[in-house]
Order: sequence, then structure tokens, then C-alpha cells
Amino acid sequence: MSRHPARVLALSALLLAVLLGAFVLALVGSQGKSRHDIEARFAERARLSATLTQAVLTSSAEAGAVADQKKLGGPVVSKRVLTAYGKVNQSQGVVLLDGRGAVLRAAAMTPPSVVAAIRRRPAFVAQVLRGAPYELSDVLHLAGMAPSIAFAQSFRTRRGHRLRVVVSVFPPKVLYSFFGAYLSRIPTGGGNAYMLDAHGDVIGTSAPAGRGHQQAAVIEAGLARGTVGRSHGTLNGTYFVSSTVPQTPWRVVLTASAAEIFAPVSGLRMWLPWLILIAFLGAAALAFWLLRRVTRSAHDLLQAQDRYALVVGGANDGIWDLDMSTDEMYLSPRWKTMLGLSPEIESTTELWASLVHEDDRQGLRDQAEAHERHPDRSFEHEYRMRHADGTYRWVLVRGVAVRDAEGNILRVAGSMGDITARKLAAEQMRQDALRDGLTGLANRKLFTDRLQVALARATRGGTGGCAVLFLDLDRFKIINDSFSHFTGDELLIAVGRRLDSMLRPGDTLARGAFESTVARLGGDEFTILLDDVQTAEAAELVGRRINTALQEPFQILNRQIFVTGSIGIAFSAPGMTTGAMMRNADLAMYEAKRQGPGNVSLFTDSLHEQVSDRLHLETVLRAAIEDGRMRVFYQPIVELTTGRLKGFEALARWPEDLPPVGPDTFIPVAEETGLVGALGRLVLTTACVDLGRWRSQALVPDDITMSVNVAGKQFNEPDILIADVRAALSEGRIPPQALRLEITESTLITDPERMEATLRALGDLGVRAHIDDFGTGYSSLTVLQHFSGDAVKIDRSFVSGMHEQDGHHEIVRATVALAHNLGLRTIAEGIDHPAHIQRLRLLGCEDGQGFLFSRPVPTAQIPDLVIAWEAAIVQRHFPAVANPLT
Repeated sequence: MSRHPARVLALSALLLAVLLGAFVLALVGSQGKSRHDIEARFAERARLSATLTQAVLTSSAEAGAVADQKKLGGPVVSKRVLTAYGKVNQSQGVVLLDGRGAVLRAAAMTPPSVVAAIRRRPAFVAQVLRGAPYELSDVLHLAGMAPSIAFAQSFRTRRGHRLRVVVSVFPPKVLYSFFGAYLSRIPTGGGNAYMLDAHGDVIGTSAPAGRGHQQAAVIEAGLARGTVGRSHGTLNGTYFVSSTVPQTPWRVVLTASAAEIFAPVSGLRMWLPWLILIAFLGAAALAFWLLRRVTRSAHDLLQAQDRYALVVGGANDGIWDLDMSTDEMYLSPRWKTMLGLSPEIESTTELWASLVHEDDRQGLRDQAEAHERHPDRSFEHEYRMRHADGTYRWVLVRGVAVRDAEGNILRVAGSMGDITARKLAAEQMRQDALRDGLTGLANRKLFTDRLQVALARATRGGTGGCAVLFLDLDRFKIINDSFSHFTGDELLIAVGRRLDSMLRPGDTLARGAFESTVARLGGDEFTILLDDVQTAEAAELVGRRINTALQEPFQILNRQIFVTGSIGIAFSAPGMTTGAMMRNADLAMYEAKRQGPGNVSLFTDSLHEQVSDRLHLETVLRAAIEDGRMRVFYQPIVELTTGRLKGFEALARWPEDLPPVGPDTFIPVAEETGLVGALGRLVLTTACVDLGRWRSQALVPDDITMSVNVAGKQFNEPDILIADVRAALSEGRIPPQALRLEITESTLITDPERMEATLRALGDLGVRAHIDDFGTGYSSLTVLQHFSGDAVKIDRSFVSGMHEQDGHHEIVRATVALAHNLGLRTIAEGIDHPAHIQRLRLLGCEDGQGFLFSRPVPTAQIPDLVIAWEAAIVQRHFPAVANPLT
């Protein structure tokens, strides 16, 4: 028998596993390939049918385009000609469009719902208008008529070659016989063949019950909906494959009985090889069990022989053995070399005792005596021993005593290991746990520990209190981004050194009797503890001196860097906790930042109340956004020459069931807390859905636009913004041309290149942009020069006073002229006086909005506003204009 019986077993098991694995892989691969071949042949039939359908449709469309040019390509197409065209083609309705999608004529039998649906430019019509030669719709379910299919065909006029589109609507049964004729010839193995639209409605079928009838249906239960979005699969025992007809929303679906189509790879022929494999596995397991029984005894014997040699020779610890009856000591070579001793040196108890550190000898004796008195205790102790080089090493000694029947110790043996590295690492970890790894200053834990001590001393009634200064470097991120993070780290080290040197005892900056601790909490945040300081004003004076000292330039990597810091100060009070002190200093620091770079702010109770109110407002705002309770109001945008309603601006408003809060209050909170993205998404979606509903109800014309404000933080994530716009347009079912995004001038100048790329992507989508509050930013001319939108909104601060102050009038005049020279329209905000209309019209301003026309109103009031628009607004301010909505 081999000396390594376990290895024999392992090799046997490995060989058996390899053989079994190869057999299983070959078997699975063979059966899987057979099934795959069956599926591939079935799928090929569906693909060929789809390709044939596409070829037939394309051929028909090309012939139809020539015929349409002859019949409908004249300069004027009468309704009679179009009606005759529809009757010849067995159509339920025919609509003729020009190249821009406007309806030129509709056949007499065309239902109004068809005209209304096509006027909204559904996807299949839009595709033809963009250049597709033809497009087919899914089955349409329009009001007032049976389910139908629309076919959009483009052609050119006989003269001028202008694009026209004719849309014919016909019942699906027209195609039943056409498609059923060749679908019935597709071999499906007892199944059926269908032509379905994207929603599962039947266009054609091989089933005799569906050809030539009024309404065809899918025979297999659940197949029509279950195959949507899937190329193949099994439903209720039916196997299916699906293939999309190119250039159409339709698909060919073939079905067959799963049991019949996969019969060659199922049943006994599939399971017989597996039964043989199971029998082989049973025989192999029995053989392996017998082999293991034979090798186990040999393995146990060899393991017993090697165990002692393995422990003694392979252990990193030194082995020791003391015979108590003879006082003979055995110290292994490893025990001696661990302490730098020669392996030949004599092993004695005196040698061991002489090397123990003087301060640790008593502890070692106590542990040995405790083990002697309590046999159930193990002997384990850490202490120091002298190395041959004169240094001391930490060791861990373990041992166990062998006793006779009376409990007397006969022999003691054990091990000793060098734990110096572990002890040093533990000490280093203790230091690291209290120090900042970059600057070497105290870290948060050490700082809070010392703060807790200082607060306890102040509570006991010392001569003074304590103060925490929270320092945050201003614009530190710019230094990291402009130079490098390495430069930023070097600057943090230099700032830490300067703070530490400024606040050492006796330094002129820290004049007074107090002690100080400087700590780095992380990033560019530092804290300073002033202990035994007399007043909050004294702490504030130290903070101002620190800011003055920080103004001296720092020499970092051969360049001068200037920094300032915002400092918040919290002074101790009876009952104050460390958490409260740190929180108060942090709040005061943010107040200092709001005052501008390089400021110092002292915490007060009023500041805490402001922050609490703000946090409460943030919580309520977050819940209102998540619950969808924020309201959207709409303010009309008016054409100033005619009084015609041009569009609406969507404005966020506070929930009606909560105490009122104005947008000037909750919108800044949303921007500061990162909620502005969710709020903007809610307003955008609500506005698109409302406009889509008004359009579907014929409440407003199709050229009415919706303007929605977009915050700067939304532009920081352009991919998310574009996805939100797409989703809102889809949910509202409105074209991109109906949406306008309003962007403030300050947002556009923050990152001009990224803003320009994002606006270009939105423009490619079809969405246009307006500059909101123009004239209130810092770089108006630069913004206008590179702006890719189509309109500028003049800020209300200029419009509201233009009839009283000539300066405002001239600013508006110059803005209108500049915008027109750059090809942009102008919209005046804040029209609150009749004189504004006349002045703006004279200056050439196209559109406007303001309280003179209407305040922002909720969705429920829009129908009344639109219906009463002519009487309420146009007849009052535009008496010469009639019917402003047409």
C-alpha cells in the first residue's frame, strides 16, 4: 500500500469524476444539439415567412406609389377623387397629407375618429413623413368604428415632386385570405401559423376558421399575449417561434405541439442513456467505498506516526518539555534560535529563568502556580524575554501538565511563540485608532474623548468653559481638480501643521490660559478644542486669528496656494454633550459658509431654530414629492400681436392639504438637498400628461406648447435628464415639438460645453429650450452667442417697471434687438399693466405672460380659462382680434 493512501483515493476519485464528466457533457451536448436543430428548423420557417411577407408588401408599396402619383399627384385632389380611390381599394377611410403632415383632404366615408387619430401623427405616419416609403399600423381600436388597420404610403406629386402621404384604413379581414393562403402552406407539425400585430391582434392565420371571417382569433390559449417580446418558447404545452416582419410592427408566429415536435429527443430514447449512467454511478460508488475501507486503516496508522514529527518539526513555535521527577528540560532548536541562541547550548530551567524580563518574572510564577492549583485551567501567559542582541521580545507560552492519580504533576510540556510583531502591530493600531493617517493630528475618536473630558471639567465648575471650532477649507475641491489630489493632500498636511503650531502653549496666537487640541475629521474638515477658555467671544477671537494666519500663502510643490476657511464655533453650556457640541459647531460653520469665504460664525439658539425649521421643511417636501402630492399650476403664454394663446408654463406648487409654503421657500431647499431632480421629474411628467389630455379632448390646438423649468443639478446628469424627457413625452403622448425646457442663464454658464452638448441632444430629440430670467446672470452675451434654443424670456424685473422707468424700457429694447439679431424669439415675463402690452408690441416682442392675463391656475381651472379666453382677455386687451385659439 502507498505511504499516501489519501492520495490514492483522491486520484481514483478524480479519474472517475473526469470520466463521468466527459460522458455527461457528451450526452448533454448530443441531446441539446438535437433539440437545437429542431428549434432552428422551425424558426427558419418563421423567418422565411416574415421575409416573404416583407417582400410582398414592399412590391405592393412600390406599385402603389406609382398608382398614387397618377391618381392623387395633381395640384388639387378633390374629395370625390379621394372617395373613389378609397372604394377601389376597399378602404373604410382615406386621408391625404402633405409633406409636413397637415391634412389636405379626407374621403367622404372617412370617420372623424380616423382623421383625428392621423392628425395626431401616430408613429406609423411619422415614420413615412421622415422618409419611409410605407408603414403599417397595428390593429387600431378607434371610437365609432370596428377594429381596423392603417396603411401609410408616400409618393411624389406629378409636378414639383413634393412629398405626399395617403393613409388608407381597412378592416383586418381584407388580409385574412391574402396571408392565410401561404400561411396554410407552412409545415407546422399539426400546429398553426399566424400573422399578429405588436399587441397580439390577428392579421392572418392558417386556421380554416379564421380565413375569410369577420374576426380571426388565436386558437391556442394565451398565445397572443404570451408571445409579445419573445422569439420562441413554450406556453401551455404549445411550442412557438416568432419572427418580426421587417419594416412593420407585425410578426409571424408558428405553433406546434411541444410533445410532437420534440418527440425525437424525449421519451425512452432520451432517458435510456441516463439510466445506463445511473447504473454505472452505482457500481462506481460501491467500488469506491470498498477502496476507502481498505485505505482508511493504513491512513490512520501513517497519520499517527507523522503527527508528532509534524507538530515538533513543522511548528513555528519552540517546543519545551520539563520532567518534574528529574528536573530535566528539553528546549527545541526552534525555541533557542527564536532568542538568538545556539542550538547546541544546554537546555536548563536556569537558562529559561535568566532570560525572562525582570518586571515579568513574578507574573510568570503566578500563572504557573495557578495552573498547579487548578488542573482544569490551561497554562497560557504573555511576557518578555531577552534576545541575544540585548533587545527584548514578546513571547506567548502555553503548556499542559501530566498528573498521576493523586494529582501530582509528573511532566509539563508546551510551546512558545514570538508575538513581538503582533504586539507592535497592536500598539501601532492603538495609535492609528487615535491619529489621522494623513496629517498625524488627532482623529475624531481622540478629539471626542478629549472634548468629553473638557465638558466634564467645565460641568464640575472650573474657572472657564470649552469651545469647539469647526474649520472647513473654502473651495478645496477646486484645488484638487485644478492641480491633483496629491497636491490637495500636501496642502492638508501643511494646514494641519500650521494649525498645530499656532495653538501650541505659549504661542502668541493662543494667548490665554486655555489648552488646545487640533484634529482632522476627514476631507478638508478640521476641529479645534479650546479647553478652559473664558468666554465665547474669546473663542471667536481665536477663530478670527486662525483665519488671518491661514491667509499667508502655502508653498506646495514649488507653487504658492492661497486658501481661506469657514469657521463655526460652539461654546459649552451646562448639560451639553459631545454630540451636541460637534453638531452646533457644524451648523455654525455652514452659517459661516453662507456668509462667504473666510468668515467666522458663533452658534446661537436662533441658528438652531432656523436649521430645525429647514430640516422639517425638507422632510415634508421629500414626503410630498415621493407621494406625488406636489401640485402643478399653469400660467398662459400669449402672442402679443393677436392675443392668441401660445402655450403654458408649468410651475410647482405646495400641496393643498399642508400649511402654505411659497416656491421661493421650498425650491431653494429642494436644490440644496438634492430633491430638485425628483421635483423636476414630477413637474415634467405631470405637465406632459396634462397637455396630452387637453390635446386629446380637443381643448387646445396641436400647436400649443408646454414650458417646464429645469434646474442646474438636473443638467449635471444629462443622460438621466434626456431619459426623463423621453419618458414624460411617451407617458403624455405628445410630440417633442410641444415641449419647451426653460433654463436659467446662470445654469448655462456653469459648464458651457456640457450644457451645449446636452441642449444639442435635446434638440435632436425635437425638444427646444428657452433662456429663463435673461439679464440676471453674469455673461448674457456669451450665453446668447452659443445658445442652441429658440427663445429668450426677459426677466420680470425689467418688464414690470418699463412703463415707469426709461432705463428698464431701454434694457428690454436692447434685449429684444439682440435676440432677434441672433434668430431668437422673445417672451416677456411679468406683464401686469395694460401699458406693457403696447410698449412690448412696439419693440417687437412676440410673446408674454403675467398676472394681467392670468395668474398660475391648477389643472381643474384650465378648461374654464381656455373657454373664456376670448371674452376675458382678448376682447379686453386685444379688441380687434377675434377667435384667438384658431
